[in-house]
Amino acid sequence: MTLHSPKFEKDLCKRIKQAIRSSPELRREHRTAKKYRRQYSGTLFVWLLIAFVPGFLIWSIQDIVSRPETALALITLWGFSLIAFRAQSLLSCLFSSRDLRTFALLPVSEQTIFRWELQKFFHGSLISPLHFLGAFSAFAWLFAFSPLKWLAVLPLALLTWAVTVAAGGFCAARRPLFPYQLVFTGFVLLFFVILLSQKFVAQPLIALLDHYAFGLNLISPSGWPVSLFQLLLPNPRWANLILLVPIAALLLTFKKSLARLSNRYQYREQTIPPVADLVPPSETAEPATPVRAGQQPLRLGPTAIEEVIRSRQFLLSVPWHNAGWFENLLWRWFSEREKNLADFVFPNGFAIGEPWKTIFRNLAVALFVALLVDLISPAAKLWVLGIGLFITVTHCLAQILVTGRAFQLIMSNGVGIPMYAGLGIGLRELAGLLVKCSMAQLPLLCLFTVACSTVVVWQLSAPLELGIWYGLKITILVLGGRFIALIFGFSSGTNDTSRIRLRTISLIFSVIFLVLAFIGLAAASLLIPDQRFALPLLVLTLAEAYATFRLYGWFYHANRFDLMRIPQR
Repeated sequence: MTLHSPKFEKDLCKRIKQAIRSSPELRREHRTAKKYRRQYSGTLFVWLLIAFVPGFLIWSIQDIVSRPETALALITLWGFSLIAFRAQSLLSCLFSSRDLRTFALLPVSEQTIFRWELQKFFHGSLISPLHFLGAFSAFAWLFAFSPLKWLAVLPLALLTWAVTVAAGGFCAARRPLFPYQLVFTGFVLLFFVILLSQKFVAQPLIALLDHYAFGLNLISPSGWPVSLFQLLLPNPRWANLILLVPIAALLLTFKKSLARLSNRYQYREQTIPPVADLVPPSETAEPATPVRAGQQPLRLGPTAIEEVIRSRQFLLSVPWHNAGWFENLLWRWFSEREKNLADFVFPNGFAIGEPWKTIFRNLAVALFVALLVDLISPAAKLWVLGIGLFITVTHCLAQILVTGRAFQLIMSNGVGIPMYAGLGIGLRELAGLLVKCSMAQLPLLCLFTVACSTVVVWQLSAPLELGIWYGLKITILVLGGRFIALIFGFSSGTNDTSRIRLRTISLIFSVIFLVLAFIGLAAASLLIPDQRFALPLLVLTLAEAYATFRLYGWFYHANRFDLMRIPQR
């Protein structure tokens, strides 16, 4: 589907080229503008790199995979993560696309816009078959498939891709508010941990997966087409053919899912009820709340308003630093400049105590439910424990790596500019503020990581003191990861992309190398059993993360990195 006339576009381009050739001035201007016409992105390269992760993972751990079902379960987990990603991608294309701002001003029907955004979603998902094709190909190579069996690899990869897209549409249509992006990110990190750790962490995880591989392939929708691959292996289980029934049923639901999303796809003018007058914090401790139907909003008289302005009470910020001990400690740590900056980054205040109470409460509930489930089914206990740890860990990382509204994008002429870039705020002072917000939570983070790692090593029947030691290490590594996360928060790419030059390639690969070096050093500091080598590596990892951020700051101030995010076509 196109929203333009290809013939008109072709004729227009032809006439423009003729006009440029006929005018020397236009030719010179065209050569000048051509140098800055294109922008390059590493998104495609990253996705192609990720596409080979499942196949390379199966190839690298073939010595510790005891059954083919276990390797198939790895593909099932990868497919499950792609279901979450496809659900989030579909919702983003339909309801968060930058095209919507333009379409809202054009005489285009809602269904036309829906089909246009749906087309973009399908184009973006075309790289997913490579994930399953690489994994199945590695499997086929290990089992020395005959040429006839190799012909079935591509149809199975396409079928698995279709199932993930249909399941993603089903989830997006019925549970649009679920945090699908966190699920996908968590699974990707898990796969990289398995890939890097090998014998130390991967072996017990693979052993655990080996025990529940059959049930995982049977329960997860992404495991249904993967289980059909077992028919190509020695001693095939022909009963797996019955899985074609739920596969067909799931594929048939995709049309209904799209219809459900299409019915919800309506442009309506957003009406906001009148709010009460904002009363300064010194006047009342309760913020203004939206007015319900039939309720009169709070209105201050002219005398009260004049008093608020004359006394400058309207300039007072939210007294969030009085909410708890950690908030007060962080506030006293801030300089005067950082206190003013904190009002910009966290306009509603920065809470520490209440979010961490929620995190520890959820962890305690997960452990309690896991103990209760263990009395009924020991196998289900691991699922409950894993889901509980995943939810609490993601909540913990969101609290530690908080950035407030500093990097919120403001659209200007089709370009997204972070909010801080429009104000007189420098990289070092903003980064210093965010690092202090993370370091003020280190005691709570340490307590949480020690508790989680102790639970994990207890489940693996390892010494409990090993869990305490790993928890302390992870706390330090998360602090180092704070500096790496700031790099990607400040910039999305280099602005030296007018053409491919040696300094551009060197800059990009230098940053990639330093980030990968941090990941490698972090993994080595965790996995090396001899603490005489692990502790120096831990210190080196933290120093490397800080040095990477300082080096990035130097390039940042040399205008080698963007403050803008160029929209991709």
